[in-house]
Amino acid sequence: MKSFTSIVVLLFFALQPLFAQKSQNIPVFYLKDSNSNFNIDSLESKSKEFLVFENKRLSYGHENKPHWLKISISNNDTISQKKLLEVDYAFLEEVNLFIIQNGKLIFKSDTIGWKYPYENRVFKHYNPVFPITIDAKSSQTVYLRIFRRYISLLPPIKVWDEGDFYQNEINRKFIWGGFGGILLLASSFGMILFLSLGKRLYLLYALYVTMALLYSLIDRGFFFEYYNDGFLGFYKKNFRQLLMNLNILFTLLYVRAYVFPNYKLTFWLLQIYRFCILLCFLAISLLWFEKYSSEHHIIISDKAALLYPFAFITPALFSFYLVFYSYFKKIDVVASKFYMIGALPLVLFTVLTNLRHYNLIPNYWFLEIEGAMLAYIFDVLILALGLGYRYKMLRVEKEKLVEEKKQNQLLVYEKGLELQNQERSRLAKELHDGLGIDISIIKMKLEALNMDFEKKGIKVKEFYETIANLDNVASNVRSFSHNIMPPDLKKNGIAIVLENLVYSLQKLNANIEINFTTNVTDKLDDKLSQNFYFIAKELINNALRHSNASIIDVELMKENNQTELKVSDNGIGYDFEKAKKKDGLGLESINSRVALMNAQIEITKKPLNGISHKIIHLGKL
Repeated sequence: MKSFTSIVVLLFFALQPLFAQKSQNIPVFYLKDSNSNFNIDSLESKSKEFLVFENKRLSYGHENKPHWLKISISNNDTISQKKLLEVDYAFLEEVNLFIIQNGKLIFKSDTIGWKYPYENRVFKHYNPVFPITIDAKSSQTVYLRIFRRYISLLPPIKVWDEGDFYQNEINRKFIWGGFGGILLLASSFGMILFLSLGKRLYLLYALYVTMALLYSLIDRGFFFEYYNDGFLGFYKKNFRQLLMNLNILFTLLYVRAYVFPNYKLTFWLLQIYRFCILLCFLAISLLWFEKYSSEHHIIISDKAALLYPFAFITPALFSFYLVFYSYFKKIDVVASKFYMIGALPLVLFTVLTNLRHYNLIPNYWFLEIEGAMLAYIFDVLILALGLGYRYKMLRVEKEKLVEEKKQNQLLVYEKGLELQNQERSRLAKELHDGLGIDISIIKMKLEALNMDFEKKGIKVKEFYETIANLDNVASNVRSFSHNIMPPDLKKNGIAIVLENLVYSLQKLNANIEINFTTNVTDKLDDKLSQNFYFIAKELINNALRHSNASIIDVELMKENNQTELKVSDNGIGYDFEKAKKKDGLGLESINSRVALMNAQIEITKKPLNGISHKIIHLGKL
């Protein structure tokens, strides 16, 4: 992790030129209005006080004072030119343009700012943009008065040819469309996982990414024309801040769910966590109260105004504390690493931007929001990888639990089957050795008694009928005991027992052709033989009772370590899935035995009529 972090930091600084403000193609001078009392008439006398505009020295808003910028635009062509002067930020409080020609004021714009209605703008754009026409072979002096409250910011001043401006707009929208597409894809990824798995973690990720996307687009000025001051009860400038507060709220909830899976927070951590959630809602309510207090002339003191940054920053800091807590306490080290790596560029961006506000680093570093845009992309993609890893681990864990459950069920079934086989053997022995012998003794006594009557010249017809019935009962008892557990399975092996089974069934069903084929000459494992026997018996009985078949084929084949039992017929077949759901045709018992054997079952419908069942055992129980 340390090496990866070092690489991210080095790349972050190495890519500084990508985020730096483009150099101005015209000279710009500035003058700070310390007392906020300058006007256009007094600026001519202060022309020597203007200083050269240097990107690393000036930012608006740090001292809540207006700044005046002086720009001289020349036209050396023989025809007049139309230029577009752009102040590249949508949420400035006040921007005024003054055009001086030959020492006289020839134009003064309205005060353009975030409050100014979009439909009233001369040039329809989210940024303050002013069309300027310059006569041939002449120059014009342009003054800009810019006022930005509270937060320090240095928006680039750009002068465009009209065609270049529109081409730049196309390029800008293309870049931001790509950014929006990536974040929208990440958000959809989280939402799909939430809908498919029902885990709240994925919903929180989707909401976090969505809020980050909307905040970035709104802060850049997109959709500026679609909402006005007072939208949802907020100042227009605060709507983007509302999205950022929601982003922090969902970040806090996401971190809690992501790095503390199945972990109960300590009492104090839980109380602070709840307090931070409360602060998130407090910050949102303060955004609404800012407009309400202004409309109702309620004065907010400087100390009270500090409540918002406290409510804004504290939940964000606590989110990072939770991540570090999870990492060092080894609650979920992998998730904590993913989060820290993903958040690193955003943290660097935030820290360096705040250092810039206090002139501790050059002002052009990370000036434009494109730096934050790439940081957000990196963050959401790393977190998406983390979620993918979490999903994979959960899936592996779930599969492990399913496999453990399956093994436990097989173990229970195996024990039950073992007891069942023992009981079958006991019952078969009792029938054969107990009831069978008793019937034989009764028969012998009746025969002896009949002989005594015959010697006396007495013939009793009922004796003959009773003796014949006892023969049938004895035969049925032997057959029944053999069906419960074939006594010759251990002695003769599965091949001979199946052959005998097919032979006996063929005698009972003369109108159906039952064939048996095998290449098995040696004995198989006792448990394997028992399972093969009962599976074959069940499948043959199904074919006899339900398929209306005229031919039933039974095959027991062995090649190398693979043994196959195949039972097929030419009957009407059946729907395996429906029969399985209804536990019809003894399929549940068959499936359990197949699983217990660690074998595979293949059920296929024949091209014409009938169905084929193939049980494949690979040599391992």
